[in-house]
Amino acid sequence: MKPGFKIAVGLAVLGTTLLGCVGAPLSASEQALKRLKVTVAQLDGLQPVTIRFNPARCECPAFEAMLDGRWHRIEMSKDDEGISASLEADAIRKGPGWTASVLAKGDGIERKLYRSPVIRIAVDAVCQDGECKGLQDGTGSDGDGN
Repeated sequence: MKPGFKIAVGLAVLGTTLLGCVGAPLSASEQALKRLKVTVAQLDGLQPVTIRFNPARCECPAFEAMLDGRWHRIEMSKDDEGISASLEADAIRKGPGWTASVLAKGDGIERKLYRSPVIRIAVDAVCQDGECKGLQDGTGSDGDGN
């Protein structure tokens, strides 16, 4: 065999080995996290999202959102208008099973505090009877804009 042919074969084997590692498949948890990131990116605050109060026995948030046909644990970001605080107070008062429709934007994924990834959302408005209003629009927790 010619020395040039040996070098070419060696480079081909080395190249195949290196490129084979680049395209390694993602683990199941990495695939789930990738799908979750896509879901969070789609939370644009334009479509109503159903949230529910569903406290768990584990150390995880008590709220969930229906996204992509399944319930995901969520944390509501604190807001200046007090929308999330008002929702939380109403949920605690009414108990497990409480639901609401909200306009919300994805605010990231929390991975370090909990065993499973938790979606953070920023609630912009509460929806009722087909209308979505924030506290600044005159729908306060006491119903008169205060």
